[in-house]
Amino acid sequence: MLYIVVPYRNRMEDMKQFLSEAVPAFRRAMPDCSVVFIEQGNTKPFNRGLLLNAAVKFLSKDDGDEFIFHDVDIIPTSDSVETLYKPPTRGPIIGICSHTYSIGGVTKLSRHAIEKLNGFPTNYWGWGYEDVMLKLRAELLGIHYDVKGDIDRGDISDKFKMLNEEEGSNYREKYGHYHPNNLLTQYFRTRTVERRAEIVRRSGLSTTHYKVLRHLRDKGDPLVQFVTVDI
Repeated sequence: MLYIVVPYRNRMEDMKQFLSEAVPAFRRAMPDCSVVFIEQGNTKPFNRGLLLNAAVKFLSKDDGDEFIFHDVDIIPTSDSVETLYKPPTRGPIIGICSHTYSIGGVTKLSRHAIEKLNGFPTNYWGWGYEDVMLKLRAELLGIHYDVKGDIDRGDISDKFKMLNEEEGSNYREKYGHYHPNNLLTQYFRTRTVERRAEIVRRSGLSTTHYKVLRHLRDKGDPLVQFVTVDI
């Protein structure tokens, strides 16, 4: 099964646009994929990585499962779904719409790759850097990452519509270089290989705990799911 997993909280207008524009494009190209909105159901700071870990643990039942982690504020065109989303994964990690320095935005991974990475770190509360950390994990473990739609090159304007990213920008402006997740990332970069490997083992998919608060399916499309979790 291919799961398109969208981490979500307090972005109702973005979600409505995603449902009206992105989901029909997915249906035309990949009618059997499941689109899952995973929502953080508590008042803690947002934790995108932990939400995605919880989604993998909740959804995946088969070794052949694949996941597309998809930000809610990125809307693909029908052509980009056909050319970038639909083709089989030819490498462990595909950056469908991403940066070269991180594994975020819209990224396709096999279940095997996620397990080898031990998913995302669990202690990245607040916006940002969990995708940079995932790239560092991939580099540490020798997992190949291929970017097809590079945001940094500016070659995605005809493939994706980028919605409001104010939340992340405000968070970066508030903390600057002292962003708490950036400090965690810099700590990781300066450790020995053995210490970095230990950090990966101790914080990730294998140590993710969650409680499902709500699980609904869209009456018009049962393959669209809404899952709320406490993490």
